[in-house]
Amino acid sequence: MRTPINRKLYCIYLIICGLSKAHAGIDEKEPTDIDRKLFIRPLSDLHCEHNAFRYKYQGEHVIVLAGDINKGTAGIEWAKKLDIKSHDLDDVHICYVAGNHEYFGSNIDKTDKLLKGKSTKNVHYLNNSDININGVNFLGTTLWTDMEGMQDKDESIKVALKTVADYKNIYQSSGGQFINPRDTIYLHNKSLKWLDKRLNELKGEPNVIITHHAPSKRSVAAKYSTQ
Repeated sequence: MRTPINRKLYCIYLIICGLSKAHAGIDEKEPTDIDRKLFIRPLSDLHCEHNAFRYKYQGEHVIVLAGDINKGTAGIEWAKKLDIKSHDLDDVHICYVAGNHEYFGSNIDKTDKLLKGKSTKNVHYLNNSDININGVNFLGTTLWTDMEGMQDKDESIKVALKTVADYKNIYQSSGGQFINPRDTIYLHNKSLKWLDKRLNELKGEPNVIITHHAPSKRSVAAKYSTQ
């Protein structure tokens, strides 16, 4: 379930764990060693299937595309064609996490395989997987909702099934049926289990966690907290 957002903004849920100011590209004064910095540019919900997005390089080392870039593999294909070659930046990396709209018109397993197959040495599709870039771990997962945001979980499931477009546009892996909230709850729990395991294994290291869906109720604006 996609959290309501201001449609004029591009939103991303990106959590930085144990990242030094230098790694994150944040310094109280100008650094003497530029190699200590890792500039991350987050983008999501571009929905290029509706409106073209003109990308302009701004000096970032890592571009994070956190889902709903375009349907299917069109988003990652777009990412592979971004105009950064002229800047002699062979070490620029793109981390791509799928949102719910990448799966529209298809099923999750098939789309995941197609997206993974489009990865290159610098464009990384992450779904319950991670990549180390210049000493920083990037952990990516769609992180579907667990339906625990409201007091009555069963009621949330009923409302979502009737009103959320995912359950009328994304198919189960077999049988030609649409997914349902129980399917996405299962996927959420699977992702959470993987994320907890990997963070324990990477404890003490600089980690960046990328998700498409909100990781916490604290990520939701107060005016949407009861929806």
